[in-house]
Amino acid sequence: MNLYKINMAAVAIARAIAPDDSADRRKAIAERWRRELMDGFLKGALHVLDAGDQIPIRPDRPGAVVAGVVAGAVTLAELNRWLAAQGVPIAITEKHFAEAAAHTPSNCDIDEPTVGLSWRADAYWVQVAHAQANQIAQRNVERRYGGTSQRDVMSDVATELQKDPRFPALSVDPQTIRRVLLKGWRWRHTVVVPTARPG
Repeated sequence: MNLYKINMAAVAIARAIAPDDSADRRKAIAERWRRELMDGFLKGALHVLDAGDQIPIRPDRPGAVVAGVVAGAVTLAELNRWLAAQGVPIAITEKHFAEAAAHTPSNCDIDEPTVGLSWRADAYWVQVAHAQANQIAQRNVERRYGGTSQRDVMSDVATELQKDPRFPALSVDPQTIRRVLLKGWRWRHTVVVPTARPG
């Protein structure tokens, strides 16, 4: 069973709806569909699974929005079922996903924050926080102290986010950054003990 991330599903829908339109126009269409897909998920109309372990993501549970943005995925059959229920006269195929993957840089990297979407639910800020966490953990590995867990990097991630003038929560505490934006992030290399400072 193939699972497709919500962002990629939105790009595939845009490819099906506007195959001959410009890349900018398709990007705008995909962004609107990404919001529709998330709305369908939050209303319980779209069955979303965790791409990592295929466990259903329940929209009524705490952290569901972030889980849906970061790991949420749908099957092709579920996507087409949902589109039909919305009255959309298209069917998405594997070909649309192949085209979407071929024309989407860095597998759906998001270039800008979504206007009107809370930072807590915006995939852009999750992406930025994870990238910062990876850099900070790598730095800690190289200097052999500082740690590589979410708790070890959360303060530095919060500091880096607050340097970005577009980040709307300039006074958010590191624990909230850990719970919201770093949820699901794991460092995949050497684990460094936070107190293992060079002598």
